Amino acid sequence: MEGDAQDIRKAVHFFTKAQCYSPAIQLAKEYGLENELMGLALLGSPEDMMGAARFFEANVDTQEKAITLYHKAGEVSKALELCFQHKQYSILQQIAEDLTEESSPEMVERVAGYLLEHMQFEKAVDLLLKSKRFMEALDVCMTHNITITSEMADAMTLPKLENESPAYTQKRVEVLERLADCCLAQGSHHLATKKLAQIGNKTKAMKVLLKSGDTDKIVFFATVTRQKDVYIMAANYLQSLDWKKKPDIMKNIINFYTKGRAMDSLAGFYDACAQVEIDEFQDYPKAYGALKESLSTLEKVKAKNPI
Repeated sequence: MEGDAQDIRKAVHFFTKAQCYSPAIQLAKEYGLENELMGLALLGSPEDMMGAARFFEANVDTQEKAITLYHKAGEVSKALELCFQHKQYSILQQIAEDLTEESSPEMVERVAGYLLEHMQFEKAVDLLLKSKRFMEALDVCMTHNITITSEMADAMTLPKLENESPAYTQKRVEVLERLADCCLAQGSHHLATKKLAQIGNKTKAMKVLLKSGDTDKIVFFATVTRQKDVYIMAANYLQSLDWKKKPDIMKNIINFYTKGRAMDSLAGFYDACAQVEIDEFQDYPKAYGALKESLSTLEKVKAKNPI
């Protein structure tokens, strides 16, 4: 028998050297050469791996090898199923990284539940993102204080298609609205603004951006948006700053009120300018000039809206 075993090992060796893995694997299975079988299966085709995996699965002591081979052969769900069945949690997290949106929802939910149970919150979020379960990923982020990064937000942003179906549009918009709300709750005003703008809600986007107090971005957003109410909101915000000492801010206020066609507000701003020139600088010629601009603006309003 010992001589036969040596002959079998020699045959396996020569088959391996000739890169004829399938017959070598068959011999290793028939004669219980487990160590040789594992190495050969990893060198073989996916079918070879599957055959060896089934061999190891039949033995309760070699489940880890079966799991590894199922995973390598692309049978991720089967590998994870054995992980849960035989409590092989040490390699579960590694295999879970290969789950995708094509994976069974039941398996994704099961693995995510395991990760959450073991406080692997960020890995749970990664898994839910890869499997396109965006609402669940956002729930985990908000429940467990996981900061939503720009990379995560982009991963949750479905592309806008030329001829997208109503159902797809609804899903895309709902995810972006929920994402924007979560970003706002976390204080990520710029990210929330970006996502709201991507669904065309520029008014709400500006309201969120105003909370950030980032003047440069507010001015930039109003400039590129070219929307009346956005111009007016930006001008109103700029009036709350120290525009008296910053000519650029004053120029933007006038520009935005003009483009937003908020002539009453523009006239009021000219009145405020005149008051500042009198109270702080005693510059009456400049105050007179500002009042003239205010009067001129009001006359334009009356001309367009005669009584």
